[in-house]
Amino acid sequence: MAVWRNQCVIFVSKCQAETGIQSYSPCFKSILLCDDHGLWYNNHNRQPGERNLTDPRTTNNKPIKTGWAIVLLLILILIVFAVKRSVDTYSGVSHEGIFELRYLEHPVITALHMFCGMAFIILAPLQFMQRIRSKRLGLHRKLGKFLVFCALVSGVYGMVSLVALPAFGGLASETAGWFFGPIFVFSILRAFWYVRNKMIAQHREWMIRAFALGLGVGTQRILLFLFLTLTGYGFEESFGPALWMGFSINLLVAEIWINLTRRKA
Repeated sequence: MAVWRNQCVIFVSKCQAETGIQSYSPCFKSILLCDDHGLWYNNHNRQPGERNLTDPRTTNNKPIKTGWAIVLLLILILIVFAVKRSVDTYSGVSHEGIFELRYLEHPVITALHMFCGMAFIILAPLQFMQRIRSKRLGLHRKLGKFLVFCALVSGVYGMVSLVALPAFGGLASETAGWFFGPIFVFSILRAFWYVRNKMIAQHREWMIRAFALGLGVGTQRILLFLFLTLTGYGFEESFGPALWMGFSINLLVAEIWINLTRRKA
């Protein structure tokens, strides 16, 4: 990490020397490349014959595009279920199932957890766009603070709901909530602490973990569909195991991505 920082400082110094401008600002966009998945460090330290990771002619973008397509699918799934849950909870229509009643009986907790969570999930992808980070840094920072607030409210009230709302899905569902809920809140706080201390690489990694966990319920919905279609288990029996698997799969994918794109220092 220290090597990476020193390389960035040296690069900015070279930028200032070559341009004849002593102000830090004109070279700021250059140093921001250091935060683009480690590409700046790799490109300025690659050996002869190694490919340029920022050159679209030598970079395979298919895995990245596929990943973002999956993220978009999960976000759309969450939006659909959030709209359905809002209609069921606030339309005034009565329901008899325990899954619906638990939300109807606690509308405030449901709203804080769901709406803040959806704001985080829908807007968080903007924070991973390098164009916004480099050209609209002020927007990136303001949006980041808003998303930290939304994520913490959603995460805390998600754990409050484990106490206030009747358990659905048995012990598996409840333990999944108590296991991954604190990890989500910790990831957000850790990411915020790192960015406040100018440790951008670690900030990025913890935000990836938090975002992956935020999408966990979307993955769970896909798994629930598969369980109900391919097995003989019912909705309540499948709910808890699917929740565990949804969060676990997303967190595993996040860790794989982090390790593949982590800077070598």
